[in-house]
Amino acid sequence: RDNHIKINICHNKDDAKWDEFLSNSLSGHHEQTSGWAHAKRLYGWNSLRLTITSNERIIGGAQILYRTIRYLGRIGYIAKGPCLESDSSDLK
Repeated sequence: RDNHIKINICHNKDDAKWDEFLSNSLSGHHEQTSGWAHAKRLYGWNSLRLTITSNERIIGGAQILYRTIRYLGRIGYIAKGPCLESDSSDLK
């Protein structure tokens, strides 16, 4: 089997493909959705998503929320992640 595993970085505010992946994943959580990132943006947070794809299909990843804190610099966190495809043999 010829798997093409890639790690992608996405800075898009809306990410329907990622949100669809989360809705079909047993480990998906609303705090990983692009809608949650929109809500956190109101409090000064930015977001990016790291996704792992196999043959162009998302099999895992995480949304990272980050912001700059005075005197500390840039900080980030991953809430309720990372999320993995429930039965992905590509990640084992």
